[in-house]
Amino acid sequence: MSPVDLGTHGDSTLQAQVPKEDGEIVFREACKLGCEGIVPKRLSSTYRRGRSPLWVKVKNPKAPAVKREAEEDWSR
Repeated sequence: MSPVDLGTHGDSTLQAQVPKEDGEIVFREACKLGCEGIVPKRLSSTYRRGRSPLWVKVKNPKAPAVKREAEEDWSR
């Protein structure tokens, strides 16, 4: 597999195929870029709408959107 170049494309969704062992590196680099997080999936899974146990969002706790979500009053 080739090296991963996440790039900087504003709000764009950036896709990369990386070896399983490099997931932590990809997450760390995504956080450095200020991304909201990453969505790893099983290689054998295909896209389908809605939530899936095969696609899991890993959030960057320092991203502005995640901070706002944590501060939101959800009791309304």
